[in-house]
Amino acid sequence: MLIGNGMMARQFAKYQYNNDILIFASGVSNSKETRDSEFERELNLLQRTIAHNSEKHFVYFGTSSMYDPMAKHSPYVLHKLDMERYVVENCKSYNIFRISQVIGRANNPTLVNFIIENIINDREFDVWERATRNLIALNDVFLIVNYILVNKLLSHKIINIANKENISIINFIRIVEQVIGKKAKIRVSHKGYPFDKIDIAEINSVVKELHIHFDDDSYYFNAVKQILFGDDI
Repeated sequence: MLIGNGMMARQFAKYQYNNDILIFASGVSNSKETRDSEFERELNLLQRTIAHNSEKHFVYFGTSSMYDPMAKHSPYVLHKLDMERYVVENCKSYNIFRISQVIGRANNPTLVNFIIENIINDREFDVWERATRNLIALNDVFLIVNYILVNKLLSHKIINIANKENISIINFIRIVEQVIGKKAKIRVSHKGYPFDKIDIAEINSVVKELHIHFDDDSYYFNAVKQILFGDDI
């Protein structure tokens, strides 16, 4: 069963007809959200979904933003932590996956799409020199989560799904420039904080089994290329 219709839900579309596993891919997706009404909407949907599907293995997507020094106390992060606690306390069988920032096609604003669109449209934008992020390709999120679910691994746990390394925003912009073939118009400020390193020890064996390589810039290059050119690459 699948709840949601956004980027993550579309990636997990094959679970729509799975009667044993429920993928909850709905709710607040904008990390800048502050409206209580939006947080309450997700909580209400989560409560109803769990109440009506108590026999299913429940999958909830949390966020890695609690590893961001500038965001870990934000209303969004505190809300997502509350949702995690509700799942832990009310589901007999579950996985909670804390997903880092995804490189993928999305309807809502994301850092990656913001950078791509600004470069394509020759818009100038601000960049913090010391800022880093943890970025992972949407397809790799699916591969890792799907492998864990199919093999019934790491149940009743909160698991980080992330790249093994962070990347500076400036370096990522340079990679996007290469893919698009156009220079970014950026204003660099001597600001920002590095993203905390995310512990992915629990999925290392899965990453290795799936032959996912986070090793160099080609990982980001290919992920951005997939967004822009899709299955034709």
